[in-house]
Amino acid sequence: MKKILAICVVLVMVFCLSTTAFAAPNGFVSSPSDNKTPEIETVEPSDENCIADLGVTSYADRFNIADADREALEAAYADIADADDLADLSKDLEKLAKDKKVKTEDLLVSDLFNISAEGCKDHNKDHELEIVLSVDTLKNFVGLMYNDNGKWVVVDGAKVVKNGTALKFSVATTTAPFAIVVSKGATSPQTEDGNLYSVFVIMASVAALATIVCLKKSKNQA
Repeated sequence: MKKILAICVVLVMVFCLSTTAFAAPNGFVSSPSDNKTPEIETVEPSDENCIADLGVTSYADRFNIADADREALEAAYADIADADDLADLSKDLEKLAKDKKVKTEDLLVSDLFNISAEGCKDHNKDHELEIVLSVDTLKNFVGLMYNDNGKWVVVDGAKVVKNGTALKFSVATTTAPFAIVVSKGATSPQTEDGNLYSVFVIMASVAALATIVCLKKSKNQA
């Protein structure tokens, strides 16, 4: 019986330790490294002479891009992870949440990625690119924002299209980290609290199994 109890205790410890591994970083729905990279469906420049060639890089693939872009993406990640409330990053995000009747404490980032453009050396700041991205992380979408040299900017008019499978927006910036902001309601099973709940359920199941085994062993010995 001692051996059985020892095994059960070890299992419980393993599950407890795994909580940290599966817990989402603060400010995120889940680790952005686990997300599929958004794909560009269409790009329509407001300037017909624009020859911009856009690329999207997921957070997981950040080491495949230029050092400056990688550092900007990592800094954006740190901003989000360190924020007690995402609305602290941008007053415009706070206003957007209020307009959509979403509590700011329920805001999370479901995806973080870099968008870069080549062929825009003489890019006019008034010249916008209308972009449609195929994205898997749009459930309970609230808004889109990007980091402009340390300042978070909310993208006006960003909206979900194609039955929730794509994101359409227009921006003047050519290279920046982008973050998709969602509300917490639809994503709670993937948050840290959700993982803790799962661990507690597993612990309870292991304890129940141990009790059954011990009772059976006691009956057999009797």
